[in-house]
Amino acid sequence: MQRQFGGSIMSGELYGAKVGDERGRIYFTPDGSARLHSHRGVFEIVEDKPIEATAFSLGDPSDIPEREWLYGRHYIRRYATASAGPGGGGKTAHSISEALSMVTGRPLLEPDGGLIKPLRVWWVDAEDPIDEINRRFHGAAKHFQVTNEQIGGRLFTDSGRDQAFVIARQDGRDLKIVAIRRRHSL
Repeated sequence: MQRQFGGSIMSGELYGAKVGDERGRIYFTPDGSARLHSHRGVFEIVEDKPIEATAFSLGDPSDIPEREWLYGRHYIRRYATASAGPGGGGKTAHSISEALSMVTGRPLLEPDGGLIKPLRVWWVDAEDPIDEINRRFHGAAKHFQVTNEQIGGRLFTDSGRDQAFVIARQDGRDLKIVAIRRRHSL
């Protein structure tokens, strides 16, 4: 753990460690778990198991389950979806319109399209603050005449400025998978 997070070991504790963006002291518990104590709180450290290659074998293709398309041919159940492109191209406005369409079940972007079953949507913006996200959703809802009753509690929005949505980070030439969970009660 010292090699992975740095710091100095003294009395069974690792001082000066850096885990993600947090610096502090790693305390090892009798059950073998580790916690990072920093000025912002106490965090449980979860070590990921080593990545292993899985052998591939051609089997019966009928054993492969079909994709569960949720909205057009863009969103599939159990998959994370992201849109990439240069700034100012309309990615955010389009994805907000799609999110409102999915939670209301209304074909907002295809006026002749059929109704779909309303879905729950978690919309995460890694760049903008929550007030900008709210501003954009209110503007789109006004444009498409979407009401709070039509949304029905199925829309969840979050900002990357308020929560860390880090899955991996680059450390020199290595890619590190980081999982830190904040402990609410210790």
